Amino acid sequence: TGVSVREAPKIIQYFSGLLLVSFAAFIGTVPLTTYHFGMLPLWGILVNLVVIPVIGLVVISSFVVILTSLVWAPLGKLYAEFPDLLIRWMNSLLPVLEREGLGAMQIPDYHWGIVFLVYGVLAAILGWRYDITKRVVLFGGLISVNLWLVLYPGDKKNVRVTFLDVGQGDAAVIELPDETTLLVDAGIRTTSGDRGQEVVVPYLNRRGISDVDIAVLSHPHNDHVGGFPWILRHFRVREIWDTHHTYSTKVMGEIRSLADSQRTVYRQISAGFDTLIQGARFTTFFPMSKNLTENINNHSFVQQMEFGQTDVLWTGDIEHEVDPYILHYDTLLRADLLKVPHHGSITSSTLPLIKAIDPKYAVVSVGEGNKFDHPSEVVLDRYRTSGISPILTMETGAVVFESDRKKWTRIDWRND
Repeated sequence: TGVSVREAPKIIQYFSGLLLVSFAAFIGTVPLTTYHFGMLPLWGILVNLVVIPVIGLVVISSFVVILTSLVWAPLGKLYAEFPDLLIRWMNSLLPVLEREGLGAMQIPDYHWGIVFLVYGVLAAILGWRYDITKRVVLFGGLISVNLWLVLYPGDKKNVRVTFLDVGQGDAAVIELPDETTLLVDAGIRTTSGDRGQEVVVPYLNRRGISDVDIAVLSHPHNDHVGGFPWILRHFRVREIWDTHHTYSTKVMGEIRSLADSQRTVYRQISAGFDTLIQGARFTTFFPMSKNLTENINNHSFVQQMEFGQTDVLWTGDIEHEVDPYILHYDTLLRADLLKVPHHGSITSSTLPLIKAIDPKYAVVSVGEGNKFDHPSEVVLDRYRTSGISPILTMETGAVVFESDRKKWTRIDWRND
């Protein structure tokens, strides 16, 4: 005969109870966590078998610390080592799981109605013993939600441009109507973090983007290309656009090596490069095909995307020395939407350039408290006196615009 849970040894009963609690918590919260964070904890249930008892020990030992500290502070300080050790151990465990691919799986963006659908299914399962009226209401609601989700008209006609908040660096995502995706820069990578991993990838997954059709490297400085190795390791990147330069760094070496191993098309393009992608025209104004200066900032792309009657201009980190090479394009430089050069540095955004571009919106990709003191107040005033209010990512977070071919509309991504 079988042995019931109640008849099993206490240790088995204990872990069975933990497993059931962990499973219930997982099922109850996973629709919300995957919707809001785009992450599915792969080993959440099993990890909780360890974490829940440890958290219990932390709470109990913390109370002991508080009580003993009231009696004799040195003893409380000594006891505080124990909960501190447990917390540090848990903090060290999570990165190991993530590094081994056991932490969490990225989940593509999905409609919020799915959350109600999942909870509706759970309610229907739990309410199976209810009377017939309640069953009809439950299943009728589920059918209605399904029909609404199927018939919900998705908007695939607009171009969407998102300037991500990657701190002191650049990263922007262009989504074309046919779901073609371009990634212009990918933020910085340092010993303290990788913006490609921490910011760009979660955004791409949130938007349901599994492939990057074109990765654009505005220029090879780390605050622009540092996140690309992580992107190349976790996404299929079909093509890379790079400028003509001989700049060699560890990050650039990784990018070239990964692109070669994955047979990614690698193009070095320059002024005059012009291509049409699904109704959006990309025109390159700079740099020249040969190196004009040792200043790598001045090897940055100046590239325009035209979609219908709307334009956006990317300028990388160009400085004022580039002005003579691009101002002769005159009215061709005009763009409604501008990625402000060099994070708003005093070395860029001269008045003649601002007037030539004549933007309606100017986005400054910049990190708060950066060591370069970007953006310069002098530069910001140049835009303001030109009738343009600069938008700073360090103040607003990500900045999102959509074009319907006639005008740019700023999107409130927090409510999108």
